[in-house]
Amino acid sequence: MVDRKHVLEGTKDVVLWWLNTRQREKFEKIQHETFNPNPFLLPLIATLHGADSVEELGEILLAGHLVSGHNTGFGKLFDEKLLPKVFGTSKLDKAYRANTPPFSQSAFNDIDHVVHRDGFDDLLSLKASKWTINLGGAKDLNRSFEQIRLHHVRPYPGRYGEIAVGVLYGQELTDKYQIVRGETQRQRDLHDVVDLTDTVNVYSGRAFWSWLNDDEDGTQEWVMEGVLAATEAFADSDRQKKLIRALVDSSDSLSSLRGGSATFSWEAMLKAVNG
Repeated sequence: MVDRKHVLEGTKDVVLWWLNTRQREKFEKIQHETFNPNPFLLPLIATLHGADSVEELGEILLAGHLVSGHNTGFGKLFDEKLLPKVFGTSKLDKAYRANTPPFSQSAFNDIDHVVHRDGFDDLLSLKASKWTINLGGAKDLNRSFEQIRLHHVRPYPGRYGEIAVGVLYGQELTDKYQIVRGETQRQRDLHDVVDLTDTVNVYSGRAFWSWLNDDEDGTQEWVMEGVLAATEAFADSDRQKKLIRALVDSSDSLSSLRGGSATFSWEAMLKAVNG
């Protein structure tokens, strides 16, 4: 188990690094060429969100454009930085797999981390939320976990503990996570999966963070403390507003909306995008 101070400070460090990196790469470099608005949708967005100016609409569109990337970046942050640096897991990246047998074998493709316990290792497959896996993915996980159980867990008792599916946030999961474990006879009959309930466990939300840190119940609160500490250290709302306005002003597509007048020119936008 790692203590509160270590979790808080470590989380703050990696999250502050992430905030600075995204600001530098996504805000300061003005990558407006990746911003390609739909001219038919824009009047509807302006109406639904009550946007009265190009600037307001631009900020709404830019937020949606950037937030999608933030979601992806968040997953990579926790997977590649927070878990290894704060909780001491081994991330199964390309180099680790190549140099650490047996993790180069295809059966381990769905394992993301080795969680080191006293005297044994747990194998972790990390998911973001309840919606991260579909039916095909659930069945694939069941098959690969069965190979690990047959060829690695059972032949070497004491080396590996369990195979865990960890869900970063949320509580109520879809039945796809039950299918991963092959929990019921009906699932096994319908989906051609096997019963892995003796080896595979699913932990979500608070239960995941507690499991990760050796059943320390307050772990998710410590992580949140670190996240908030990073945002406080980073916060400069005036600077962020100026960067967002610069991004909006630099967009040729949004500039065409003005069409030389104070009101929206949807026809000019359509011509700028579609010709």
